[in-house]
Amino acid sequence: MDVLSVSEINAQIKALLEATFLQVRVQGEVSNLTIHKVSGHAYFSLKDSQSVIKCVLFKGNANKLKFALKEGQEMVVFGGISVYVPRGDYQINCFEIEPKEIGSLTLALEQLKEKLRLKGYFDEAHKLPKPHFPKRVAVITSQNSAAWADMKKIASKRWPMCELVCINTLMQGEG
Repeated sequence: MDVLSVSEINAQIKALLEATFLQVRVQGEVSNLTIHKVSGHAYFSLKDSQSVIKCVLFKGNANKLKFALKEGQEMVVFGGISVYVPRGDYQINCFEIEPKEIGSLTLALEQLKEKLRLKGYFDEAHKLPKPHFPKRVAVITSQNSAAWADMKKIASKRWPMCELVCINTLMQGEG
């Protein structure tokens, strides 16, 4: 049996692990979360009742998240195992992260609602009274659509003082 240096054994471990675990999905609870302000990278551990694995989410992938990563969240990470040879450490290099129970958009919406609620934006004291009649109505549709033509026709008959604004967008179907 050959005697290997520490660097040699770590290099062999790196080659084996990175080739074997090129793409993995791992579920666990986020812990030890650190987000570096300068680099934008997120470092955290993913744990279950019996084990822990280190994870990294580099800035480019972190910017794609539609929700804020927080301590204690149950997540499913998709990535590959990477080995840092000088220390013999391995971790999951995360490409994507999804909440286990709910979708990322739902989680992002819930987090935004909570943030706005804490700032008091939903308090009745901050709300403006609703107008009896609208002065301006925005319609999101194609400028060339039948819907836009119908809105202009009906609004001019029923409430000619109302300003109509078309927010032009592509719609399904013709036109």
